[in-house]
Amino acid sequence: MCLTYYPVTYVDALGRPFRKGRSVMTPGVGMAKDGMIAVGVGTGQQWLDFCAMVGHPEWMEDKSLFRERRHLASVIGQWFADHTVDEIRDLATALRLPNAPVANGATLPGLDQFEARGSFTPDPRGRFLQPGPPYRMQPALLRPPGPAPRLGADTGFSFTARRPTSSRASSAPVRGMPFGGLRILDMTAFWAGPSCTHVLAMLGADVIHLESTGRPDGTRMLGAPMTQEQWWERSPIFSGINTNKASLTLDFQSERGAELLRRLIAIADVVVENYTPRVLDQAGLTFDTIRTLREDIILVRMPGFGLNGPWRDNAAFAYTIEDASGLTWLTGHPDQEPLEPYCVGDPNAGIHALAGLLLALEHRRRTGEGVFVEAAMVDAALRITAEQVIEYSAYGAVLERAGNRGPSAAPQNLYRTGDLDERGRRDCWVAIAVSTDGQWEGLMAALGRPEWATNPVLSTARGRTEHHQLIDLHLEAWCHQRGGDEIVGLLWPNGVPVAKVIEPHRQGEVEQLQARQFFEVVDHPVIGSARYATLPMRFSAGPDRLHRRHAPLLGEHNAQILGELGLTDAEISDLEAEGVIGHAPAEAGA
Repeated sequence: MCLTYYPVTYVDALGRPFRKGRSVMTPGVGMAKDGMIAVGVGTGQQWLDFCAMVGHPEWMEDKSLFRERRHLASVIGQWFADHTVDEIRDLATALRLPNAPVANGATLPGLDQFEARGSFTPDPRGRFLQPGPPYRMQPALLRPPGPAPRLGADTGFSFTARRPTSSRASSAPVRGMPFGGLRILDMTAFWAGPSCTHVLAMLGADVIHLESTGRPDGTRMLGAPMTQEQWWERSPIFSGINTNKASLTLDFQSERGAELLRRLIAIADVVVENYTPRVLDQAGLTFDTIRTLREDIILVRMPGFGLNGPWRDNAAFAYTIEDASGLTWLTGHPDQEPLEPYCVGDPNAGIHALAGLLLALEHRRRTGEGVFVEAAMVDAALRITAEQVIEYSAYGAVLERAGNRGPSAAPQNLYRTGDLDERGRRDCWVAIAVSTDGQWEGLMAALGRPEWATNPVLSTARGRTEHHQLIDLHLEAWCHQRGGDEIVGLLWPNGVPVAKVIEPHRQGEVEQLQARQFFEVVDHPVIGSARYATLPMRFSAGPDRLHRRHAPLLGEHNAQILGELGLTDAEISDLEAEGVIGHAPAEAGA
């Protein structure tokens, strides 16, 4: 539920879904002369640069092509086919266009970035390759991986847990707020970084979201058209991932802004950033320099491809991380080119960074030491594609796309129903997965034991797997004559795993989520009242409500935060007059 782009909030706030239907991103994945390559276009400037790269400057004149360009896919595909992967990557990288080879289990360990960073290591018994940890820490060290325990090897073993003592007094958390009293400087943008800090904000941390009027958080651009008043405050995506945070705008590339940033770091417990690596480097904010401002600081950096290696400064968005890590390779149907999931790379990186941050907090609690955490987005992605490299290095098997099927169930697929969707189209589906003989018996009973289903060859999992296509044809015909609710009503009581496939913005209609109060209503001064997703877990000690304050307006807390640093009202007014702080994007004319 946390891997979708706040679709319920989006439709509540803007009255329309984020997307009107499924779509394949263009350019996305393409077949070059010597392999698969993916190039991404996520901003207006990137689209203009891409048009120049492929030799079609006339496309720049049609502004509608930035939003809708699928009809250009064949032309773009031919350009890809006329060039090698290295040629395309060199051109795209020079223009700072997100790009990556589409890697799989066979090719991942040999990519130069992963070789340079030592991203893969032999398992402790030397049988296959496995990815390293999803984050790297210093001076705290992660325990090296040990071999998986053999069955029963530790039977009878017992140990006594030791409660560590802390050399650092910690602030007592506010009742029901696990991270009450923890101050975090959130120098992140878009989805990956904010998804890390948002969890802490929902659980009581004081999170200051740092932006500037020249470079506001990019998710502010994803929502209402710029012709609307205060368009930068109308993004349901920004709102969905930044509740409970405070907003400070600060141009820290200016001399005065840089000085204020250092004063802010000095009163923070944690700094989290996901800029490209050169931004903090150019600002002189290394872990060593930050520790001179606060000795026990925790610094979490979330570069796309890591802080070293030949891809260090490459532009990284969710889809390039998915391409480079093998996620894209396994997404799609076997008879088609792979598709970018276009989501998993960001929140997956954010949650892994959160895990690294929690370890760093525990280390500081025990020792009083500050900790540096490098949580590269691609390292997190490699942890969830590890099976591909393990399978290939152990058995020489390249895992391939299987559409909606899986390795442990047959039949398993999506089947079109007889329902019409909200746009009047025959585009409603159910998911069915049968993984045991008992479930197969239940499916036959629900279908009325048709003659084709009683074939003895289908009585075993192996037989059903070998005849999956035959079963699919019969299930497609059966489902097509019925509505989704009828299908679920027939199959579920017979023990068959089944569910209606819903569009993301209809998550709020799921009765189970309603019963668990997964969505909370939040009032926003610009976009109004909307439902907001919470967390996929509950805590016995609370908090009972996770969204306590709407996402901040741009620079909403400038005066409050700068006042805490000791600035007078006159000094704050001068900063705004000089453009160091502000309340509207520079491009909005303010």
